[in-house]
Amino acid sequence: MKNVITWIKANPITVLSALLIVVSVGFMGWIKLVKAPAMLRAATQPQQDISRIKALQGQTLEVPPANADDPAEEISGITVSPPVVEVMGQIFGGLNREADEIEKTIREINVSGRELLVDGLFPDTPADIRFTAKINYGKALQALLGGVAQAEALASETGIQLPYLNAGIPIDSEEIGIFMGQQQAEALQSRDVETMTDADRKQLQGELRRELMNRLLEHAQRFNIYADPRLGDPRSPNQNFPLEVAPLATETRSPEPAELWEGQLQLWIFEDLVQAIALANDVANTQDHGTDKDGNQIESSVLTAPVKRLVEASVVPGYVGLHSLGGVGTLKAAGQQRRGGSRSASVTSYGPPAGGLTNQSRETKLSDNFHYGPTGRGSNQLFDVRHARLRVHADYQRLPELFNAISQTNLMTVLDVQVNALDVYGPEVMGQFYVYGAGDIVDVSLIVETIWLRDWTKDLMPDTVQQYVGLIEPADGSATPGGDPFGDGGYGDGGYGGYGDYGGYGGY
Repeated sequence: MKNVITWIKANPITVLSALLIVVSVGFMGWIKLVKAPAMLRAATQPQQDISRIKALQGQTLEVPPANADDPAEEISGITVSPPVVEVMGQIFGGLNREADEIEKTIREINVSGRELLVDGLFPDTPADIRFTAKINYGKALQALLGGVAQAEALASETGIQLPYLNAGIPIDSEEIGIFMGQQQAEALQSRDVETMTDADRKQLQGELRRELMNRLLEHAQRFNIYADPRLGDPRSPNQNFPLEVAPLATETRSPEPAELWEGQLQLWIFEDLVQAIALANDVANTQDHGTDKDGNQIESSVLTAPVKRLVEASVVPGYVGLHSLGGVGTLKAAGQQRRGGSRSASVTSYGPPAGGLTNQSRETKLSDNFHYGPTGRGSNQLFDVRHARLRVHADYQRLPELFNAISQTNLMTVLDVQVNALDVYGPEVMGQFYVYGAGDIVDVSLIVETIWLRDWTKDLMPDTVQQYVGLIEPADGSATPGGDPFGDGGYGDGGYGGYGDYGGYGGY
């Protein structure tokens, strides 16, 4: 017991810091946890316990001096009463148990469903399965946008189970032309063209417009969201495919371990984004969407969904806080388009993380940095932070449904939202035969924060990636300047000239 008291007196800050680190990580997903409602009711308990510990440590002891002529020395901030020590031990024990439970729950959420492109792909990345991983990556991207049949086929062929959006594209103009020609011919059969008045022609045009709209509405009911699900050849992907295609797929050579890891992590992030959209859009059709005029149950579709169209999704290069200051604010600036593997994918050499090696002890207190985003979170010894961009067309009044779905999916957080007006009758929407149904439709661009616990990812990372994130030193013991395996020299958008609402830090 004496040793315990001595250690507590000597290391109170270390003990409290270690507990606070774990608790703070758990707090990221606290409000999202549906498995642990008791935790929600006790959200403030750790801080109350810590305050109580500080109060118990606030005793002052008067120590007799070595020289009888000197005044007594007062030592504050100690505990000498065995009952107090016992109470402190109980509080620390409770905090430890709660922190362990939170860490376990968060880990389960973060790891759940994380299947590799090929079994045994990481960390050693055998050369004979790299091309298989490359092929499976392209199949997985398409399955995310496909329907239940594509998802089941992927699971059967590769063992990879993914969420899906059941996406589709509008009717093309050629098919519309044929359809309208047929409708017009049928309408004219019952009319005498030579005797038609202007009123008759207007009536005919109105009837044809209604037939066109009914055809478009009927087509929209086949899908849950508009998006082009056709990737095509991954080496030269379809430019309308909304998911960013990593160099893993676009290069003809065998992919390097770091490229495979980046492609795998990107796929996991897309999986979470797709899961969130599928939840918001009720792709599984578990909600009540009312009945039609004939009393039949209405199934979920584009017309009932809050998210009407997936325009684009991509992952911001670099680990936030190590190689990138994140995506917040850069959305307002003109950035280069990243399609078809336009970024450098060299893995031969690279600089160290911008913040230095992250091999600090777990007891090291984490500091918020709000230049990264509103949460202040950056990559550290406990977890890595990656930002993703998402652009959609959505019902303005139902945007909270999308935000809630994102927050319920694997510790993700919406950091930044840009909403722009959208002319649904203009060339970009109706001009391409998109039909969104009722509601005020807007163009929405999001920055989403994703969290990846190193407790399980570090064991999968190839050595080059572990060096890249600062887990191990480079092989020669020094940083080697050169290419960046994750693109743009390690600084995301090729240089930041300002951070919008988060400060004016230009000139990286």
